[in-house]
Amino acid sequence: MKKLNQTIVILQKLSRTQVDRIQGYERAIQICDDEDLKHIFKDMIRISEDLHQQLSGLLLEMGFAQEKNNTLTGKAYATWMQIKNKLLPASQRHQVLQDCEFGEDMAQRVYSDVLSGKEKLPIDVYKLLLHQQKIMKSSYDRIHHLRNIF
Repeated sequence: MKKLNQTIVILQKLSRTQVDRIQGYERAIQICDDEDLKHIFKDMIRISEDLHQQLSGLLLEMGFAQEKNNTLTGKAYATWMQIKNKLLPASQRHQVLQDCEFGEDMAQRVYSDVLSGKEKLPIDVYKLLLHQQKIMKSSYDRIHHLRNIF
């Protein structure tokens, strides 16, 4: 029972991380005036929606419904982005990409912490999370590359 509870807590944490990521990219779309970047940000949202759905499915199988709440860190970051974007011109591609890269880095850390943690996860859950981490790393690399270009 303890192992099941630990797994549920971990899945809920990762699910909230995906919600944070979705909301971050939604904000990026609102402040960005570049259509190419908006298209990329929409792709990132779709990826997170898929990953969130996978995590929610596992939670449902375990008898728990997942709320669409974000993390306290995500809320703090969102507030910071809102304040900062009122002070800086919204058209600065580099700044928007830098903010997105920061969010991607935070998500990477959450996955790394979970997968290298002391809690032993069921093998099927571990494999799914490892696969999700690879997808997230690819997203991070894409944003990082774009930020370096601009």
